[in-house]
Amino acid sequence: MRVLVITIASLSALWAVTWLLTSDVYGRRQRMSDFPNAIRTVLLLMGDGGRLHAQQVGSPFRLDFVRSEGDQDGAMISIEVPRAEWSAGREEEICRVLEKNGFGQELSSRSSANFHIGLSLRIQNIWDEGCTARPARAAQLIASAFGADPNTARFRFRLVGPRARRISKRVFGEARGA
Repeated sequence: MRVLVITIASLSALWAVTWLLTSDVYGRRQRMSDFPNAIRTVLLLMGDGGRLHAQQVGSPFRLDFVRSEGDQDGAMISIEVPRAEWSAGREEEICRVLEKNGFGQELSSRSSANFHIGLSLRIQNIWDEGCTARPARAAQLIASAFGADPNTARFRFRLVGPRARRISKRVFGEARGA
C-alpha cells in the first residue's frame, strides 16, 4: 500500500512538473494594459532578434514585438502586424490611425515580406520603468483598430528567440554575468 501511495504521489508530481514546463503559464489571458510589461520583458530578457508574440485569444489577430539594435542600456523595439489573410487590406487604415496619434515618423515600412505594418521605436534606457509607455500605446492603437476591445480582449504572450544575460550582468557585474 505504501508503495502505491508513493508511486501515485511521484506520478502526480511528475505530471505537475511536466505541465509547468510545457505550458505557457505566464502568458495566458493578458490584457492590453499588460502590453507595457510585456514589452519591457522583451527589452530586458531577450537578445537582439528576440520577439514576443501577442496572440488575441479567440481571434487570428497577433502583434509581434521585436527587439533589435540593442546594447546594455538601449534598444529598438519594433511592433509588427504579421502578413496574413486577416491583416490584408488594413494597412492604410492602421497607418492613418498611427499617424493621427503621432507615430508617423516611426512607421518603418508600409509592407515587407513578413509583415504588413511595422513601427520602430528607439528606447534610450531599457531600465527606466516608463520606457515602454509609447510602444504600448502604439500597440494598443493597432489592436483597437483591428477590433480588440481594451476592456475585454485577452492575449496570450509567448517569447521566442535568443535570450540575454543583461540582468545578471547589471546585478552581479561583468565577471559573474559574462
